[in-house]
Amino acid sequence: LAFGQLGDLDEDPEDVLIRERLLSSSTNADAQVKNFSVLALGQVGGRPGDGAAPRAAESEVRQELLKTLSRGKTQLKPWAGLGIGVMERGLVDAGGQASSGALAALRDALASAKTPREVGAFAIGLGIARDGDSHAVLLDKLEAMDHDETRGYLAIALGLVDSRDAIEPIQRVVSESKYRGPLLQSAAIGLGLLGDKQLVGQL
Repeated sequence: LAFGQLGDLDEDPEDVLIRERLLSSSTNADAQVKNFSVLALGQVGGRPGDGAAPRAAESEVRQELLKTLSRGKTQLKPWAGLGIGVMERGLVDAGGQASSGALAALRDALASAKTPREVGAFAIGLGIARDGDSHAVLLDKLEAMDHDETRGYLAIALGLVDSRDAIEPIQRVVSESKYRGPLLQSAAIGLGLLGDKQLVGQL
């Protein structure tokens, strides 16, 4: 996690070493070490460096995350989805552009995901990246899932991508969640992100 805060994409020896170490630790025997290493790789991937080639390792880092998303072990796929969202958002915040291909791959992963863990992580990854093209698949999953925590993540993601079409469906979630605290909280956050002022009286 510290490397995720320190590293970037240029060719400085320290940054090359950080990326090498993160790639190595993503195969560590300890599950949490692997998870954090993949997320940290996404942080590094969203941070251009200095000098003549500030984004020298961008393609390498993105391909590693996409490979883990599509062919990695089950427990790592949600973290790769989060890492992709963090990377692409970081590049945009730094004045660059997100990869349309990477975000499309994450949308496809969400569409085919079945487990609450994967659906929630992929949704938040798309939300972090502010992927406006993901609102349809996020709405579909909100209607299809019956897991409260996951539906909450979907509501937050819809707020993050500013999906105006989601206001009414999330309002229904709020009205049906009076005694389901975690879902009510996340749905309210989603509506707050969407600027739904009707929420005030309802809450």
